[in-house]
Amino acid sequence: MSEVENPFEDFLNWQENLTFNEVSINSHSFRDVEAKLSYDHDMRFVAGFSLREAGFQLLSSNDYSNDFFKKGDVEFGVLQRSLRLTNLHDAKFEFIPKQSPAVILREGEAHRFTFNVANGPAFDLGAFSFTYETGLHEITFNSHDIKAEVRKLAKQKNTNLITGTIEVSNVDSTPINFTDAFNAACNLQRFLTFAGGTQPGIGHAEGFNTSRRVCFAPGYNRRDPLHSHTNWFGISQIRETEKVNGCFQTALKGESSEILKRCLEFYRASTAVRSSSLELAIVSSSAALEVIVPYILSTRAKMDANLLGERIPFHSKVRACFGVVGLESDPLEMSQELQKKQASLNNVDAFELSSMFRNRIVHQGKNFDVNGRELIEVWDLQMWMIEILFFFLINYRGTMQDRRPTTGWAGGATTIPLL
Repeated sequence: MSEVENPFEDFLNWQENLTFNEVSINSHSFRDVEAKLSYDHDMRFVAGFSLREAGFQLLSSNDYSNDFFKKGDVEFGVLQRSLRLTNLHDAKFEFIPKQSPAVILREGEAHRFTFNVANGPAFDLGAFSFTYETGLHEITFNSHDIKAEVRKLAKQKNTNLITGTIEVSNVDSTPINFTDAFNAACNLQRFLTFAGGTQPGIGHAEGFNTSRRVCFAPGYNRRDPLHSHTNWFGISQIRETEKVNGCFQTALKGESSEILKRCLEFYRASTAVRSSSLELAIVSSSAALEVIVPYILSTRAKMDANLLGERIPFHSKVRACFGVVGLESDPLEMSQELQKKQASLNNVDAFELSSMFRNRIVHQGKNFDVNGRELIEVWDLQMWMIEILFFFLINYRGTMQDRRPTTGWAGGATTIPLL
């Protein structure tokens, strides 16, 4: 295959010069330092500059823990990335902020913020956008039209793609600060994580007053590599994106918010590690179920601590949970290898079989043989169960792509099997 140019790898081409009023390095202060701002291949924001007559005095100690840059009233801590002496007196430095994204410029009140989205889910309908309100904020998501071969090449090269943008403003058109805009963007980031299976990064934030940039926060928060695993979000669900996200955002403001966030963390971790360790992916998906199942049983079925305690096998709790939510299908109906395994184990049900695989991985030595195809089906089964419970908690009853079939065409729509 011929090499496909990555038109959205703009972060590698981006550079900007910015003069800082003060730079403190190793307890030495320097004034009016011009730094070159850029990103490296790992998408880390880097500030680099040279200082003359600085070599010896900066090497007199190795305490760089309190280094900072300052421009106007904005001060941010940095970590040294590299120090190179070009001769006995001159030094070249590169620093990265202690947090990312980091506000490095603020010159007035912003009325809207834009964020780049890196390694987001694929929207196979070309460029795609939607807008919604959360009460205080109006948020717009725009997905770039990225060809499938470009994503495939980026995944093979383990590089990053700028896949879209998020714009945040206040509904009443009043000024908005970076923290509020970033938090609103992070809630959309969580939905994109659920849709894509792995977490996209958001960053390179710019705040505008009309067309003038008045705030700048370069850098990206945590992101996972691009992946290609099938989950609930297929081409048929793209048209329902705005509706599912609306249910998701409403749930994030409700009592189940923290449980959804914790469960989502294990869900994304399971997908992210899937390509390198299927066993670890199953442990992570099991952990997601261990977060969400007791919550549903305690809040919806009003089970007390005794029934949720360790003396009750976890598979019994999972079985009870799916009874509470009203599952209307056989979890193993699409899993041919697991059906064979089920028959060889006295026809245990899907919930007990799932726990048996998890325990076999965690507690080595158990007399229970497994093969690769069975592990694949167990992982998809557990992730499917997590998705069903997510839909229950966010009160969404539309369609989903069924991830359990391992053959056939992807992208179909099935009704979520809940009462």
